[in-house]
Amino acid sequence: MERRLFIAIPIPADVADSLEAELESVRDALPPRSRITLRENWHFTIIFLGETDESLIPRIKAAVEEVARETAPIAVDFDRIQYAPPGRPPRMVWLTAKRETSLALRAAQEKLMKRFKGAGVVWGHGHFEKFPGHVTLVRFRDAMSKKPIDTSFNNGFVATELFLMESHLAREGPTYRE
Repeated sequence: MERRLFIAIPIPADVADSLEAELESVRDALPPRSRITLRENWHFTIIFLGETDESLIPRIKAAVEEVARETAPIAVDFDRIQYAPPGRPPRMVWLTAKRETSLALRAAQEKLMKRFKGAGVVWGHGHFEKFPGHVTLVRFRDAMSKKPIDTSFNNGFVATELFLMESHLAREGPTYRE
């Protein structure tokens, strides 16, 4: 049986409280029919594995634990709430990470990729080559609002773990669980 998996760092509750208040302040600028990501789904994706044979889960967990020991703690510092993705027509609002955080997330990603290759784990996609580290806050299909969204969010936390997460797609939007 296959499961839709990814490696992530969830956003802690105290940071999510502040972020929720900040997101409320930009709500009027959102395009019509925007879908705000449920707060319990806010996370940084390190690697999206996609549909993965569940027999590989023990190897994936071992690699994640090993890399977490090598890379933790990771200082996660946020930068801005803005339309995304960069360089393309906006269809989301992201909370972006500062450059140093994006580099730390990329380093963890590269270590995971190396461990996964060695363990025979194949994944779909998931590179930070083009995008900064980010949390997807809002998705929309319509053209973006004429109102700008570019708000600084100076908050952060220290991540001490990486998590293997499972994604369940539904019409109302995805749900994620450990």
